[in-house]
Amino acid sequence: MTKLTVTFRLESLIPNLVNVSAIPYCCVDRHVYLLLGQEHRSKKLSSFDGTRNRGESIIDAALRVLMDGTRGIFRTFGSPDPKTLTTENVKFSPVLLGAQPIIFVEVDERWRGMARDRFLGEGVSGKDIVSDIRWISINNFEKLITGEKNGMKTSLKATLSEAGQGTIKTGLVTLAREE
Repeated sequence: MTKLTVTFRLESLIPNLVNVSAIPYCCVDRHVYLLLGQEHRSKKLSSFDGTRNRGESIIDAALRVLMDGTRGIFRTFGSPDPKTLTTENVKFSPVLLGAQPIIFVEVDERWRGMARDRFLGEGVSGKDIVSDIRWISINNFEKLITGEKNGMKTSLKATLSEAGQGTIKTGLVTLAREE
């Protein structure tokens, strides 16, 4: 069964995990926004996905996949800057456990206003699967899951639908209210 849970011992929950997905989110004035990648060929919105390397922790894999998929924009600042994304941000992130776990990584709210410009400013490489990134409100995210709006990658939609958009929305909105 798929469920949204807080990761305290993610490594012990799913030690044989091969693939990992990450979705950054931020809370602005108690509203939740999620960052999705827009795939180059299909133009569909997707999480940032990848394969875990041998010997790599799940947390490190999620961070690497997120950095690779976003062209490294989250590490453009010095270490003391709160906008820098580190393993500490990932360690206690909520995770949707399922066939391919999706880790929801909270990022500083200031990224909502600058992430896309930085991403586009990094330039396109031939290996980029993601050609653009989009901030989606939790309400529009829910509409993408239910099919009320088109544009989400089928495999991501299936995983999120299995969990139930209500579970995801409630979990992330609760986190926003706790801040």
